Amino acid sequence: MSILKNLGWIFKALTFLAVVGLWPKVADSLAATKHIKKTPFLRFSGSVHKPKINRQNNLLAFTSRDGFGITVVDLKTRDVMRVTLQKVSYSYFWAPNGFRLFYREMYEIEDKVMSEVKAFDVPLRKSITIEKIPGPSGALSFDPRDFRFYLYHSEGIMRHQIQYPGERLAEWQMAMKSKDGYWLVTNSSVLWVTHNGITMRKVNDSPHKLDSFDISPDGNSILWADIHEQIFLSDKGQSPRMIARGLDPKWHPDGEHILYAHAQILADKIIDHDIRMIDRHGVGRFLTRTLSTDERYPVWLDKSSTVLYTHFAGTDIYEVSFKL
Repeated sequence: MSILKNLGWIFKALTFLAVVGLWPKVADSLAATKHIKKTPFLRFSGSVHKPKINRQNNLLAFTSRDGFGITVVDLKTRDVMRVTLQKVSYSYFWAPNGFRLFYREMYEIEDKVMSEVKAFDVPLRKSITIEKIPGPSGALSFDPRDFRFYLYHSEGIMRHQIQYPGERLAEWQMAMKSKDGYWLVTNSSVLWVTHNGITMRKVNDSPHKLDSFDISPDGNSILWADIHEQIFLSDKGQSPRMIARGLDPKWHPDGEHILYAHAQILADKIIDHDIRMIDRHGVGRFLTRTLSTDERYPVWLDKSSTVLYTHFAGTDIYEVSFKL
């Protein structure tokens, strides 16, 4: 009798959820959590922040909670390499060949701030200096169309093109570059630059500082999150659209899907984060749905069928598989 009574209560509860429209959210949560592996994919002695993985899915770079230092990990051998101890924040990216990490250091010499752009060669385990710039600077922004990256600073714009021996850019890549603009990012501004740097337009209207950003695979669009956990999208310098509340937006290689740490809000206060995947209009589904674990920093792995993520200030990296 008690079993039938319990089944009756369960049926009533499910009916209520369906009537008020909450059942899809509950079902989405259950579907998201059942694929999560509780065993860490990787474990470190210190916290993992703002991880970035190369295109070959074999090298992972991350920084510390305060943005000092970069660590690179070989995902196959589990070999750990210390790249720098200087302040880098989120200003680093992997070269298309996957063996070099470009980054920008900021430090003080005799009470003067200096910026230094470097490249770390993984096989050689050695960094080389590309350019030293007096004063503070923005973040490195990489344009995948022609392998150029840019850095905004007090004296102008630094430009550098990544070149490989025996490799030439296709003509369509150069044509695209002369036709379109490119993105520049500072601590508080997202800029769309055209006419070879003559015209510069600030895209973001918010005065809030940026927390993170990601340029689309075709170089035309950009995602960014500010410190108030608003995620925006802009195409070719057009007015931005807020598409989600959260942090850590990341483009899928197809340029249509987006990963991010979704903000769970209670009484106008952000209490937690879950990993969510959406399209350009903000429509999507949760990949994780847990309580009080604060999942952050999702990155694509394994040809984009697996996502790696961590917990804020945590030392472990987890994985979750899904289907588009």
